[in-house]
Amino acid sequence: MEMDPIVILIAGKIGVGKSRTINNLVGSVVSRSSAAAESITSKTSVVYQGTLGNTTVKLLDSSGLQDPHKKNIDTITDITNAIVLEGGIDVLYHVVSLGRLTDADLAIPNLLLDGLSSNSTERARLIRSYRIIVTHADSSEGEDVKNLIAGFKEDVKQKFPS
Repeated sequence: MEMDPIVILIAGKIGVGKSRTINNLVGSVVSRSSAAAESITSKTSVVYQGTLGNTTVKLLDSSGLQDPHKKNIDTITDITNAIVLEGGIDVLYHVVSLGRLTDADLAIPNLLLDGLSSNSTERARLIRSYRIIVTHADSSEGEDVKNLIAGFKEDVKQKFPS
């Protein structure tokens, strides 16, 4: 008996490395990416369907939020349309860049949750499936990665006190 694939949405701010994260997960180039903080992915779509480990998955690469050339509502609508085509998502990976958390970074979770959930039950389900992936530890340009990670953890503690 073949299981339905786990549908994973990769989302985040423009230029944080969503497509590169997908390529790293898959182990080959399945989504165009660039080192520049510009939009490469213009439309949310399935860029990989296959297995990761022993799990069958579909990976959706989304266009970036907070793109200066596109309204967030248009990006959310694009993401929502892709999710509807796939019959929903099982996991939401929010990609953030290692370094200082900005107010723009902090706005992304609510943009996603507000835009993708139409009721409290769906919002709660999305929150349970919400994961954060931190990228760009390899592009620290001489800065000690341990210090970057420590600073990032401290930012998270300050911005999201328990």
